[in-house]
Amino acid sequence: PQLEYLSIQLESFSAGTAAWPVVKLSDGTTQPVLTAQVLAEYLSKCFPGLRSAHVFVTWDAGWHKSPAPNYAAMIPRPNLVDLSAAFLVAWSSRLAHALDVTVEFQLWNMCFDGIENVASVCNGVLRQAAIEAYVSYLEDELDGVHMRRHLSHGLGACHCHHPEVKSRDLDAASTIRGILVTLIGREEADRVVDRALEG
Repeated sequence: PQLEYLSIQLESFSAGTAAWPVVKLSDGTTQPVLTAQVLAEYLSKCFPGLRSAHVFVTWDAGWHKSPAPNYAAMIPRPNLVDLSAAFLVAWSSRLAHALDVTVEFQLWNMCFDGIENVASVCNGVLRQAAIEAYVSYLEDELDGVHMRRHLSHGLGACHCHHPEVKSRDLDAASTIRGILVTLIGREEADRVVDRALEG
């Protein structure tokens, strides 16, 4: 019997990330959603009898994953969910019957149901609230860096015994600093990041 239900997780699902690059054709034109269409083609061939699916989209797989998340890809902006929208359209169009899809986004330490809800907070009057949620998420990431720097020797993921975690965290802090400079200014960004790295 053919599979009728599928649950999948997509990480860093934004055009231009390392996992989902913008494809440049030989004539010089770019195809920002081609990778999403290729994924849709693959799934439709693997699971032609699919009736329903749950798609979980995340940009942050956790501090234990290396390299650090693509923080820049999570910046609230109107086209944040364009790749997800293109993927769902392409997937549904390649099946001979209707596909019931639910989509859940894990973003800025919050969960959103559906593309429309993410798109709505990234546009217009709600975008400032989304920016504040994003900055709060980055500050939480820095709190995690600070905690791992000060864990007791040998406990958990302390920097003293896990150089790979230390390297990942320092790279993350450097990236976050650059983003915060743009969003909240150099002085405040330096204060927030330096506090995490002190000691």
